[in-house]
Amino acid sequence: MEIIKGVSLILIGIYLSACSQINFTPQQPPEAIGGVLNLQDWDFEKDGSINLSGEWLFFWDELLQPNQITTLNEGHFVSVPRIWSDYTIEGITTSTEGYATYILTLYPPNAHQTYGLYIEGQGSAYELWVDGHLLAENGRIGTEQEAMTPGKNPITVFFRPDAEKVKIVLLISNFHHRKGGFRNNISLGLAESVHQEQMQNWFLEAFSVGVLFVMGLYHWFIYKFRDKNKAPLYFAILSWMMAIRVGLTNQNTLMLHLPQLSWALALRIEYLTFFLSLPLFSLFLKSLYPKDIHRWFIRLTFGLGFGFSLYMVFTDTLSLSYTPKYYQIIILLEMIYRKRSGGGNKTLSLLKCSIKKRMV
Repeated sequence: MEIIKGVSLILIGIYLSACSQINFTPQQPPEAIGGVLNLQDWDFEKDGSINLSGEWLFFWDELLQPNQITTLNEGHFVSVPRIWSDYTIEGITTSTEGYATYILTLYPPNAHQTYGLYIEGQGSAYELWVDGHLLAENGRIGTEQEAMTPGKNPITVFFRPDAEKVKIVLLISNFHHRKGGFRNNISLGLAESVHQEQMQNWFLEAFSVGVLFVMGLYHWFIYKFRDKNKAPLYFAILSWMMAIRVGLTNQNTLMLHLPQLSWALALRIEYLTFFLSLPLFSLFLKSLYPKDIHRWFIRLTFGLGFGFSLYMVFTDTLSLSYTPKYYQIIILLEMIYRKRSGGGNKTLSLLKCSIKKRMV
């Protein structure tokens, strides 16, 4: 048990130190205005990487590659990152489903420097062009659902400007998820710095998955030696489910090791771990406080959890992506019930006792 606690503390320490290194920016970073981002006064070595946020030139219902863009194209300026359904543009009705082109003119501080771009993922498919060169793509973009293939893997690409200004073109299409559009920041920095940041992110996520797996394995062995107590079993399964969920989000560590795993299947597995976490956690609480957690509550959480899971099997990913916000309401109600039933107070008491023992 002490080993698990020590590893957890190490994980938290590495996570906090890495976050402080990545997010620390002593100078207020500039933002794009009118589709132009001037970074000539930005010192990447001193101030670190910067997000390409602000106003980008936006073309709705158009997938324009660099050689197709002319002065005749009439676009609008929109703020990014933001999903399409949040836009209010005069004369244009944007929705969750669709496709669009974003354009940014960038003035880097040094035209002879090699830069890196970190893209976490946009919409459900995208192409990124820099100075007319296709540098990154995720999935396959298209103008209709059948013509596109969704994908979401973080990518780091590198480029050296051809001139004093850089033209960045981002093509996005989405017909498979409720959050369509330029929804995540793109980070720009020196090549070595961006590569190091992504490696840190990968390491932290892989380490987190490993810790959760070991925690689950540890409690599984406890259950095998003391099978009358079901709490370690439920905690082990919850730990493994959390490990899978962490490995399928952010850096998508598991998908990197399982390239045959499709975006749609990965999304369903991710949501399945979310839907089943509530009934499993209810069983865990029931094993700890059998008198405080009522049987009808266990049946209700199991019915809801398996009901949402069954719905997931028979629906498309677009409809499925709307379910978490409703399930979060159910989890909130479950937390209120735990609080009123006393299980929440006892859980807090156990945590307080654990903290006091560490302090002593």
